[in-house]
Amino acid sequence: MGETNYQHRQSGKMLKVVMLILVVIMGYMIFTQPGIPGQFGILTLGVILIVSWLFGSLNVLVSSREIAVAFGPGWIKRRIAVSSIVSVKIVQNSWLLGWGIRVIPNGLMFNIAGFDAVELELRNGGVFRIGTDEPARLESAIREAMQMKGVY
Repeated sequence: MGETNYQHRQSGKMLKVVMLILVVIMGYMIFTQPGIPGQFGILTLGVILIVSWLFGSLNVLVSSREIAVAFGPGWIKRRIAVSSIVSVKIVQNSWLLGWGIRVIPNGLMFNIAGFDAVELELRNGGVFRIGTDEPARLESAIREAMQMKGVY
């Protein structure tokens, strides 16, 4: 991947709070509702735990070669070559875009919490947004990587 000049793990605190509330509700259903509602509660609880594990954090690594963005344990990820980036800027996401993996105009967004993001304009005409609680640091690291590659 090259020398790492930025690494950050952002926790999805709000996601965890929502999931905890759902776990309590499902736990109540499981222990108080006989039959199908209880079985539905067990199934839903399993889905909640898997989603919490898969999307509990957003990890961003910036090296001289690429930007790697991954949710949770890293199964859901995206790698972007620094040489494929045309420009980078700090943007504010609308609350309508939400969190998680989202299709946005001309591209894709990975966001775990909040509204701050760094938008990468790519050579293929698309964009990729990275939600972050450190927009200035992330933008600076990407600009530095682009300068090292002679892209910017």
